Amino acid sequence: MLLLLFRIGETWYGLDARQVRQVVPHVPLTTCPGMPVSAVGTFTYQGSLVPVLDLGLLLGTTPCARRLSTRIIVVPWREDRGIRQSLGLLAESVTGMTQAREDETTPGQSCFADSASPDVLAAHHRPMVRRLRVEGLLTPEAEQQLFAQVGRG
Repeated sequence: MLLLLFRIGETWYGLDARQVRQVVPHVPLTTCPGMPVSAVGTFTYQGSLVPVLDLGLLLGTTPCARRLSTRIIVVPWREDRGIRQSLGLLAESVTGMTQAREDETTPGQSCFADSASPDVLAAHHRPMVRRLRVEGLLTPEAEQQLFAQVGRG
């Protein structure tokens, strides 16, 4: 599988490229009161408001630094429910792609809401790359709070 590489703090992560709609520059964001702590605002993407989560805040580290390589990774959200919604993921050093095979990964402990979607370590890469899964980034309560605020924007 092809992984989009980015950094959160000093840790490298990879996101399955099939889960990525587009990678856009860090654009100015509009803040909405009442959003979850990890949500840093919204922006308009293809005519719709898209909430943006700071992956640093979501992981419980420091907010993503604003660098030339800081990007918003736009991913589909809950299309299995027949809703075409997008979610933005703010990440640092979005710099490239790498190949990883599913059989070369080792299950790791999940750091997100859905423990059924654990992180996976791509052990053959140096530095090690943790695979991030879009599923399970938000608890159902945080998802409801986030998209309720976006709907009011």
